[in-house]
Amino acid sequence: MFQHFLITRFNYGWLDNVAKSRTGTAVNTPQWLEERVRLFETFCLPSVLGQTCQDFTWVLQFDPQTPVEILDRYKTTSNVEIIQEPIADYFAQVKREKPFLLTSRLDNDDALHQSYIEAVQSCFAEKTQLLDSRGLQFDRSQDRFHTDGRRKPNSPFLTLIEKLDGDPKTVHYADHAKMRRHFPARRLKQRLWCQVVHETNLLNRIRGRRLWRPDLSGFPEVLQAATNSSLTRFMGVRKRSAERAA
Repeated sequence: MFQHFLITRFNYGWLDNVAKSRTGTAVNTPQWLEERVRLFETFCLPSVLGQTCQDFTWVLQFDPQTPVEILDRYKTTSNVEIIQEPIADYFAQVKREKPFLLTSRLDNDDALHQSYIEAVQSCFAEKTQLLDSRGLQFDRSQDRFHTDGRRKPNSPFLTLIEKLDGDPKTVHYADHAKMRRHFPARRLKQRLWCQVVHETNLLNRIRGRRLWRPDLSGFPEVLQAATNSSLTRFMGVRKRSAERAA
C-alpha cells in the first residue's frame, strides 16, 4: 500500500550557509563537515542500520560540492540512495509503485530507536496524516539525558503519510515546527528518537527535564554507554557528599 523513505539532509547548500553554530563555529567549512561525518557515523548511521524493519529507502541528500571521498563512504550502505538535487526534484522522478507515500525525517547527528520504522509503518492508515512520537535529548557535553520537552507534534523526527494523487509534498513540505498547521497530526506514546545536543548545533537546546535512569534499550550502544558514564559520575558525587557529611 505504501513506499517509505527516510530522508536525511546531510549538508545540502552548506557552502552557501553563512550561519554559525551556538558556539560561533562556521558551518560551511571542511572542518564542520568532518565533524558532521563523525557525528553521523557515531549516532545516526548505526541507529538506521539497526532498524528491526528494513522495508524503506534511506535518502541521503548531499551538496553537489561534497568531496567524493565522503560520498563513496556510503554508496554501498544498505537501503541508501544518495542524491545531490533538491528533495522535490528527486521525488518528482521516483517511480510510484504504491498509492501512498511515507516520508520520515532524520537529522544527520541524531539517532532513532531500533523500532522507529516498524512503529511508524504499523500506524499506517489510508489517509493523509502527520506522525510524531515522544523522544529523548542527549546533552553530549555532560553525558546527560533529558525528556524531549515537547507538548505538540512538532519534532524534527516527523513522518508524513500522504496519498499520491499529485506531486508529493513530503515531510519537508514546511519547517517541522509548522507542519501540523498543514496536516492533521498525532503523537505516539513511545520514545522513538534521540536528539543529540552538541556544540556545533545551530539552534537545538535542552528543553526537557533530566532523566537519571532512562530506558535506552533499542538505541545505539554509544548512547547506552553514555548513560552508564553519567550514572557512574553521579554515584561518585553522592558517595563523596555522604563521606563529607559523615
